[in-house]
Amino acid sequence: AAGIANGVLETLGVDQTTTPITYYRVQTGAFRMREYAEDMLEELEEDGFPAFITVGSDGLYRVQVGAFRQMDNAVRMERRLRNAGYNTFITTTG
Repeated sequence: AAGIANGVLETLGVDQTTTPITYYRVQTGAFRMREYAEDMLEELEEDGFPAFITVGSDGLYRVQVGAFRQMDNAVRMERRLRNAGYNTFITTTG
């Protein structure tokens, strides 16, 4: 399957050696129980924040806001969230 996929990508001219794009996200919580993460997600959405849940390899449900390519944008979102009363930190993916 990997060989076929690589062949298709090569035929399409997709460069597979590019480095992944780093995204900055603002995390507001990490929970062992999904229902707690869903409660926080609902609260964030009610406050107008574009939130979502990810599940880590450690089994934690992480509630995060945004996926910014520029750190400055993540910092601005983090300030907004803190001003709204949320505990936050910035994390990266990519």
